[in-house]
Amino acid sequence: MKRIGLVSDSHENPAALARVLRAMDRVDMLIHLGDGLEDLRDEQVRSLLPAQVLEVRGNNDWRAEAPQVRLERLDAQNLLYLAHGHHLGVKYSLDRLYYAALETRAAVACYGHTHRPKVEFEGGIWLVNPGAVRAYPAPCYAVLELEDGRITPRLFAVKEEEENRS
Repeated sequence: MKRIGLVSDSHENPAALARVLRAMDRVDMLIHLGDGLEDLRDEQVRSLLPAQVLEVRGNNDWRAEAPQVRLERLDAQNLLYLAHGHHLGVKYSLDRLYYAALETRAAVACYGHTHRPKVEFEGGIWLVNPGAVRAYPAPCYAVLELEDGRITPRLFAVKEEEENRS
């Protein structure tokens, strides 16, 4: 089984991102969906990252060279559409995100920006927001599990005892 970790909106809080990465355990790939890409450069965070890390630029990642939208092939059948989502108006509606994913034939559209974790299956496409790393009351993240061509998205919040271990 392949596991892909999704994080977003760490907003210059590498300590919170490190807590999430510890709670996430083993992932084969990490995707940061923007607003806090600089946190990935922190020494403590870098020591916790998997070999493959993908980034998309959020509306607060002014210096980042990451693309605003990215397509990533997971296997022969599954394509991910990755965006922070601010340019698609995800705070108001997921319609533009859904149609962008549909147009690219993506199986999953991953986004951030709203700070609200959400998994929704719409018209054959998973719409996944991991929530915010820098969230109250608890940091959030998501994991996509890929096995035999089937994708299962899961949402998590870092429990208090996990935070105290870090």
